[in-house]
Amino acid sequence: MEIKKESNDYIIKFNNHEVLVFFEWLVKFVENNEIIDEAEQKILYDLECLLESTLEEPFMEDYKDLIHIAKKSIINNNQFIETSLNKLVKVKIFKKDGEASDGLE
Repeated sequence: MEIKKESNDYIIKFNNHEVLVFFEWLVKFVENNEIIDEAEQKILYDLECLLESTLEEPFMEDYKDLIHIAKKSIINNNQFIETSLNKLVKVKIFKKDGEASDGLE
């Protein structure tokens, strides 16, 4: 994550994991808090709408799994090799006898 100032504008840059976790927090915050100040309310609602119209992941069946992966990655400061966060990758593990396993045993 980074922030830059260009003239009178500020540009915040998130990676895939950061934007998903931020969006998830923003949705929960807006739903669970009464925002009395009209300017704050407008900024938060506008930001939520912009993210919702840009992100595909919140509408995916495995969204909760993607959030879990993103949070783990951020906590561990670990960038997983991404085929993209658009889908989970199932890893096959081969045992010595050649039998395949999904590694969830």
